[in-house]
Amino acid sequence: MPISYTNIITLKVLNPIRLLLRNEFENSYPVYISNEYEKKGNQSIRLECIRQDSNVLGAGGYENQYIIEISLYLNVSNYETKKVMDKLYNDTARLEQILFNKSDPVSRSNDQAFYGGRVNNITFNEKTDDEAEVDGLLCAKIEYLCFYTKMS
Repeated sequence: MPISYTNIITLKVLNPIRLLLRNEFENSYPVYISNEYEKKGNQSIRLECIRQDSNVLGAGGYENQYIIEISLYLNVSNYETKKVMDKLYNDTARLEQILFNKSDPVSRSNDQAFYGGRVNNITFNEKTDDEAEVDGLLCAKIEYLCFYTKMS
């Protein structure tokens, strides 16, 4: 008999983060799930789960931790560098605040998704080889740690 399971990474972690960011940024930032950069206009946000670890294991269930890389991209080669960097820093700070608010038990809602998230670090303009080939691409990459508990 086949087992019953849930794709936790997609359904309980990545999709809720994507929905949270889409609701906040509306149409100004397309938010997508992928393991590589995709041209989605002049600005976009990419989500990727880069690590999953078992945190707690018990007879009745388990708690896993997930590290999600949230990449904010600006592709604006024809603008003044200072203004673009100010926008990158401003939008990254906004994104960090959205994620911080989600970690608060009072304001996070009972959406049966991840919880307890925190930003571990943020890097600016550290690009993969593919990203480095895109003219005028600036990026901020947020390492976001969150948890999910599955009870049997």
